[in-house]
Amino acid sequence: MPYNVLFADDSLMINEVMEFAFEEDDFNAHFANTYAQVNSKISNTNFDLIIIDIDLNGYNLIDKIKKSEKNKNTEIFFLSENTDIADKKKAKKMGVSGWIVKPFIPEKLVKTLRIHLKKNLSTKI
Repeated sequence: MPYNVLFADDSLMINEVMEFAFEEDDFNAHFANTYAQVNSKISNTNFDLIIIDIDLNGYNLIDKIKKSEKNKNTEIFFLSENTDIADKKKAKKMGVSGWIVKPFIPEKLVKTLRIHLKKNLSTKI
């Protein structure tokens, strides 16, 4: 059964590259490139993992995700070119499970996400 993932980046190009990478690995991937799109998708769909570009007002979206009935227990990863330790600590306190630094290799990222989800979702059952 494919994992249900939301990938949200303000770059359409990155979303398109990731769409191909997720298809190759048989994920049920959804994409957004605006705050409003992410907000709409988290209201209507239950995700196993949500990956959000911090530039999409990511901290505000974490609050919305954690308060949403459908996704309050969903794993969240931030996506950013920023590697600031203080930002990572703030995100962790808010419930973010991981931090993906740009640039990254899409196929390698997708394989790593599959391993992470398989390990973490099987322990929650």
